[in-house]
Amino acid sequence: MWSLFSLQIPNSRMNLPLTILYYASSISGKVRFQKLVYLCTKEAGVTTEYQFRLHKFGPFSDALSEDLQELVVDKKILMAEEISWMSPEGPSVLIVYSLTQSGKSMIEKKVLPTYDVATKNRVQEVVQRYNNLPLEKLLSYVYSNYV
Repeated sequence: MWSLFSLQIPNSRMNLPLTILYYASSISGKVRFQKLVYLCTKEAGVTTEYQFRLHKFGPFSDALSEDLQELVVDKKILMAEEISWMSPEGPSVLIVYSLTQSGKSMIEKKVLPTYDVATKNRVQEVVQRYNNLPLEKLLSYVYSNYV
């Protein structure tokens, strides 16, 4: 049974990452998620409350990282661990984000209606262009164009 509470958006600044994840279906890695949100602000013109600072892998927002954790706790998104490669020190684990059914329903009913069609299309274009790009190429692109 759905309750009104389960469809509440914890914080409106989470609209952009939720929308990105909705269009992506899944996002592999914390770094990639950060860059997709950043690129949506730069290339799709979406305004956000997230403040990005230069970090070891490019633009990074502490608040976005905290919000993703909150969305996991609130059961709006799932974080699964995937072994991405083996090194002499052991396996390297990659976090893969996806939506729960509750999260998907909330986005469709509460988040997507807050965006006009043109904005949704621009966000979708950024996701399609960069979500499956090899991470090193994505980082190179961000560094070359925005850092």
